[in-house]
Amino acid sequence: MNDAEAKRMEQKLFGEKGPFKALERSMACYAQRDYIGCATNYMTAYQTSSDGWPAKYNCLKGFNSLLNQEEVPQSSIQPDGKFMTFLRGIKKNTKAPPLHRCDAAFTYGLMKWLLGDRESAARNYNFALDIHAAATPAEREATVMLPSAQRGGVLWPVASSEVMGAIARLANDNLAVLQRRAGDPRGGRLPASSARAPVLDCDAGRGKGPMMRQMFVGVGPEGEGASPEEIYNESLALKGDACDTCGAKG
Repeated sequence: MNDAEAKRMEQKLFGEKGPFKALERSMACYAQRDYIGCATNYMTAYQTSSDGWPAKYNCLKGFNSLLNQEEVPQSSIQPDGKFMTFLRGIKKNTKAPPLHRCDAAFTYGLMKWLLGDRESAARNYNFALDIHAAATPAEREATVMLPSAQRGGVLWPVASSEVMGAIARLANDNLAVLQRRAGDPRGGRLPASSARAPVLDCDAGRGKGPMMRQMFVGVGPEGEGASPEEIYNESLALKGDACDTCGAKG
């Protein structure tokens, strides 16, 4: 991005005063550790901005990060609450960019898992994978503006394909965790990218395997030996918040 392009981007960013003010409020809320307020303002900025506003996807990404990292208390995530309704609207909006829908579907699935609905979580992870697979070359080449750490946090163009690919790997990893159970050769290990996810030993099945409590894993290699469809179908056999190895409740 050259200087002229950066200037035009800046003018567009500041030009939509309502969304920009909401974005500023979200940052102020985050600094005060008001994560619900931060998420609400990200949501407002996204909903009130035009499709061409440079920070539109950045607001969705920030919103999703707050939920995925559980900075927004789980008690504030209700199936029919404003946050889930917001995500559901984006993932179902066929006019929204595939990247937005893919990201919304992944986060919606993760929230469903935290709410104890594994079947819905699996469906939404699979939906995110389907959106990623169906994206056209033009949709993959489209760029979004995200903060660049190498450039001091300024918004910088990133290819949608890069971000969607990362989300697809997360969705595939989480589907693999859902279908994991004792004796399943494909589920005998957690995906490498799940190493950072908190794991607790299951008292009833100690020595048999870990109990996964969170699924916001980092980007890593896709699962081996099974297609997304096979992982999805087998994941539906496991329901509820129980140990994936021994079935004990947490």
